[in-house]
Amino acid sequence: MLLVDTYDTLQSGVPNAITVAREMRERGQALRAIRLDSGDLAFFAHRARAMLDAAGFPEVKIAASNQLDEFVIRSLRQQGAPIDIFGVGTSLVTGAPDAALDSVAAQGSWWVGRAPVRAARAHACSISVGP
Repeated sequence: MLLVDTYDTLQSGVPNAITVAREMRERGQALRAIRLDSGDLAFFAHRARAMLDAAGFPEVKIAASNQLDEFVIRSLRQQGAPIDIFGVGTSLVTGAPDAALDSVAAQGSWWVGRAPVRAARAHACSISVGP
């Protein structure tokens, strides 16, 4: 599965995925799916499906993620978004509303969105789920 929306979904991400899919096909392999994780998921899914089909890859699945819950998935289905796989994570393991903090650690600092978080220390933790 290739994440295709890290820079420019329709001008870079999907075309690059199609290039990779062609190269894989030449080696007897198959690209299984692409993943959309930001922006207007319905719009990008429709466009990506058209691009994949036109390039001869109707079998490549489209996965979507990005804070999905039952309401977002219902909306995507009502819009006829050609999404085959829904990546639901945060809504399964946190309480709502606003229980998730989208952040990333880079170059020794924590970032939320585009803003650095000023903290004396950042601590790593692990969570165990189950019996």
